[in-house]
Amino acid sequence: MGKGVLSMDISGSSYLRAYAHCRKGKAGISLVLINLSKSTKFSVTVRNDLNVILAEGEGIHKENSFIHGLKRTFSWVGKKASDESEKREEYHLTGKDDNHLSRTVLLNGTPLELTEDGDIPSLDPVHVPTNSPVDVSPLSIAFAVFPNFEAQACN
Repeated sequence: MGKGVLSMDISGSSYLRAYAHCRKGKAGISLVLINLSKSTKFSVTVRNDLNVILAEGEGIHKENSFIHGLKRTFSWVGKKASDESEKREEYHLTGKDDNHLSRTVLLNGTPLELTEDGDIPSLDPVHVPTNSPVDVSPLSIAFAVFPNFEAQACN
């Protein structure tokens, strides 16, 4: 994650924390989602307010429930993430056996352990279609990297 912090709008649960930054030294953005709930799984959809505003300006009617729904999701100015062929990188941190008190942390289901040489292991992401929701399990942390997202603040 880079130093540039992006403005976000998220509401709906006091158990979900979200932070977005420009990527460090690369194009795109990084998103961190922290689920503090012991029992609720969140599916977070990332949307772009710029595209909604432009569509409304061209006379396309949007229902109030749709606009209300947008207020309950992330929003920032940037490239619309809708191309099914585009992928994002996800890194999910959970406790072993879904135990948040576990001494073993899992990265995408694999235990994080030093290599035989004492080095940090390879931190391999899961590649997910850009426009699919980010699922955040109870008591976990999810990092999502949108490599081709163009946020004005990151230029």
